[in-house]
Amino acid sequence: MKQTAILIIAALVACVVFIVTLGNGPLVEALTPTAASASSSTYTITPTPTATPSPVTLGYDQALTTYKEISTEVIKSAERVLDITKWIVAGIFSLIGVAGGAILYISQAARQAKDSAARSATSAEDSRIRLENMEKQIQESLAQFQVFRKELENLKGQAKSSKRDVERVILQIETLANVATYGVRIFSADRHTNQIAKRTLIELSKDDNPVVRRECVRVFGTMPDYPECFVDIQDPLIISQLQEMALNDRERGVQLEARRTLKKFGVDLTGGE
Repeated sequence: MKQTAILIIAALVACVVFIVTLGNGPLVEALTPTAASASSSTYTITPTPTATPSPVTLGYDQALTTYKEISTEVIKSAERVLDITKWIVAGIFSLIGVAGGAILYISQAARQAKDSAARSATSAEDSRIRLENMEKQIQESLAQFQVFRKELENLKGQAKSSKRDVERVILQIETLANVATYGVRIFSADRHTNQIAKRTLIELSKDDNPVVRRECVRVFGTMPDYPECFVDIQDPLIISQLQEMALNDRERGVQLEARRTLKKFGVDLTGGE
């Protein structure tokens, strides 16, 4: 914009100088009297006496010639003035054209700048809206991530709980399998195998799982049905463990099962069921 203003000012100054240069020549010529007019205009000036002045005597032909010459010079001067006026008018119109072009250029530049600013503002607003939308999407994604994380933690906890449950079930199954195994070996004809089975079943009857404890009691309850398999059916260790379970076991079902088994061994606890 600064360069454009400088160019416009330079153009205006050049036009003014050009007009002045063209106008000075005709104007000087119009204002400078010619030699012919100076020589042709003859006036006779007589000293004026103190008394009555005497008139200047001028012939008709000479006056006519002088009038023609003066008229011609006046016409030429008028033509020169007209030419100067034309040049001035042309210069003024040139200045008006240059100024109009400059104004038009400045107006277009201002309009373009305004449009550019409007586009920039629109682009900035669009960018802001897109940024806000992206922030909202990020916030929503983070919220969903937190939800997924909590669900994953819950699933992880459930998996751990399920794993513990499965481990307990597997352990219970293994223990019950051991009870069944030693429940068969307790009737073995081999005295050593028989004794190991008894001691193992007594230890298994102390298990934390009440199902395992009850199964051990049931195995002990089958011993009186096969007295021929035992040297001493009234094993004191088994009787003592059954009495402890009948009186102090945490599960009533195990207590009742232990009391029923003791009756089969001929032992009736004081107070009964």
